[in-house]
Amino acid sequence: HDWWDPKGSSAMLHKLNPARLGYIRAAVDLHWDGDDTSFTPLAGKTALDVGCGAGLLCEPLARLGAAVTGIDAAAENIAVAQVHAAESGLTIHYRAVGL
Repeated sequence: HDWWDPKGSSAMLHKLNPARLGYIRAAVDLHWDGDDTSFTPLAGKTALDVGCGAGLLCEPLARLGAAVTGIDAAAENIAVAQVHAAESGLTIHYRAVGL
């Protein structure tokens, strides 16, 4: 699967990510009276991404300092996410979880 290809089948998710991250960043800064110039505003915080797919939101959250857990019903998505996070040097806890 080409999850991580910005021009592939997940292109729309790649295009949405800056808006999603901007919203999350603004909400975090407002709620915790954060420093809007910090590169790691989520340091000391945890994040849970439900339906994480291959980790397209998990990885930026981890880069912002959060301890991230991503869960998805599809084990193949979790496998892709784990490989990509490892290749990117990120520690993210991924779990395949069904209902």
